This record gives sequence, C-alpha cells and structure tokens, in this order.
Amino acid sequence: MKVLFAGDFSLQGRMLNCSDPGKIESAIGGAVKELTESVDCAVVNYEGATTLLQKGILKEGPCLKNPHEAMQALKNLGFDVLALANNHVGDYGPQGVMDTVGQCSVAGLKYMGAGKDVASASAPLFLSGDKKVALLNVCEGESLIATGSSAGLSPIDLISLHDRITDLRPAVDYIIVVVHGGVEHYQLPTPEMKRRYRHLINLGADAVIGHHQHCYCGYEVYRGKPVFYGIGNFFFDRKCAREPWNEGFMVALTLEDGIGFDLIPYRQCEAEPKISMLPANAFDDRLATLNGIIEDDTRLAAEFDKLVSGKKPLVTFQPYSNHYLRELYKRGLFPSMLGKKTLAHMMCHIECETHREVLQNAVSSVLK
Repeated sequence: MKVLFAGDFSLQGRMLNCSDPGKIESAIGGAVKELTESVDCAVVNYEGATTLLQKGILKEGPCLKNPHEAMQALKNLGFDVLALANNHVGDYGPQGVMDTVGQCSVAGLKYMGAGKDVASASAPLFLSGDKKVALLNVCEGESLIATGSSAGLSPIDLISLHDRITDLRPAVDYIIVVVHGGVEHYQLPTPEMKRRYRHLINLGADAVIGHHQHCYCGYEVYRGKPVFYGIGNFFFDRKCAREPWNEGFMVALTLEDGIGFDLIPYRQCEAEPKISMLPANAFDDRLATLNGIIEDDTRLAAEFDKLVSGKKPLVTFQPYSNHYLRELYKRGLFPSMLGKKTLAHMMCHIECETHREVLQNAVSSVLK
C-alpha cells in the first residue's frame, strides 16, 4: 500500500481567489496527477477556510480563504484527503470551520483534523486497502482549537494522542500522524519538536509527517520509523518569494511488511505559479546537512539559539504598537522596555504549567 503526502496548499499571490478549477489543475500539473494516480491515497495540507463569511477572527497573522473550486481542482488532480488541522482553516471562526468541512463533502473529499467539537476533530481517518491504516492530524495551539462544545481543529495534545494511539495500535497495521507546527522559514525542528515527534513514535506511531514552516526541513529515521519535520509548501504562491519558500518535497510512504519512503522534490510558484518536478536527488546534499544537525542534540540546540537571538521574539511584548516602531526595535535602534524583573515574572507564567493555564484562560476570556 502506498500513501502520498503533500505540504501546504493555498491559493494566494497570483492565484488569489482563482475560481477556475482548470487553471488550478494546469498550474499544479499533470506530473502531480500521475503521482496521485500511482498511489492508494493522496493527502494534502489545505490551508485556508472555504466559506462565504467575510470577517476573519482576531489573530496573529493573516486570515486566509480558498474558493470551493480549489477543492474541486484537488479532487480532479487525484487527491483523496485534506488535512485541515493547521493555523488557517480556523481563520473565520467555528462556522468557517464547519463550512470548510461541508465543502469537503460537496467535493467528494475525505478530511481530518477539524470538526464540530474536539472529539470529532481528533477522530482518526481510516484508509482501506491491503493494510489497515489510521491517520491522525493535529496542529499546534496557534490555531482555533476545538473544544468539547465548539468547532475547531485537533490539537497536538500528547495525553490525548497517547490514548488514541494506544487504542488504535491493536486494531490497525500502521498509524501515521500528520502534524502542523514549527518555526516558519526555519529548516530544522526545535529541540522540543524533536522530543515531541520522537515521543509519538515511542507511543506507537509508525511515521510522522510535518509541515507549516513553508520550507522543507530535515528528517530522521528513529527506531526504524521515519520522522519528517517539514516537507515545505506544495502550492502556495507569494510575491517576491525565494528559496526555500519555493522548494518542497512530497513523501510517498510504502506500507508493506515494513515501512519505506521516497522523496519527490519540486520547485513551486517561481516565474509562474506552477509546480516543476525535480530529480529525486535534488535536495540530497542540503538534507544531509540538516539531518546531521538533527542527529546531534548539541548542534540542534546551538542552531535554535542562533534562531532565537536573531528573531527578537520579545517584540510582541514591547509597547511599540505599529509595524515601523517594531522594525526599529528588531534592528536594535529602539531599546527593550522589559527589565529583568518583568522578564522573570513572564517566564514564571510561561514555564509553570498551572500559571500558564490560568494565563491562557484569562487572556482567552478577554478576547472573547
């Protein structure tokens, strides 16, 4: 049995709101359709709500939509399943999530990672074939996470995943977890991501497929099971984009008596919004470098330290309220307004599980 996984899909940039399924199919190309037709199931991460709602939720970053024709084009191209647990399907609130789920059914597509409540959003998707396969789709908490009574997306909750994987393990041959998370534009996992994704394998998953970073990342084979930390954009146009935004690879898992995989590299949305397939070894040198860093916890931590020092992540908490002032702060031209005592207080509320839970509840109540 073969299952194909593709990364981030959204009709943005030059393809924004494109309502011609034929144009979308032509841009993605016949080579992709040949791939989807050669496997038993093809899965793609669908970023953006498909809804008639016009007002997005209050959130960090843009609110993205895809027209319903996008789903029809993906269906025509041979995709079978949309992964919906990501940071954009919830951009138009619970109703937008349910509109998107409804449009999947209209297009004849299966979906996972979203639903009317956390139980339905977190439910496994079973694939039929010569092997029994369960897919789980989860995302980090940046998104509109489903609750016991409201629609949203499936969270990467390790306690819940422990229970689900433990329950599934005796009933299926393979369990594959599709995760949306990581640092955008960063081609490595964070140290905590490495621990978390490896833990999914320890729990009983047979493979982990990651995306969200808008670039391909390294991977490893841990305890004989593949862990892909990021497979990059599948089809996601962006003005003035460049490497690594334009590079990605699909993963074809072969599920027989063991688990094997093939990487299928391509470039996307450069001079024209289209996908151009590449030789199978196109990214081998770069991947070897990334994989070497992932193997070494000390090197991985050092790379993460460099990332954090360059990102100026405390900009969110500074009193600089507009884009220009924030940019001046990030370039070191404005001082930090947070003293060490304040930072120690913040760290307490971030690190302590109970303090963090109280803080999350308080902020959530204000935003509602």
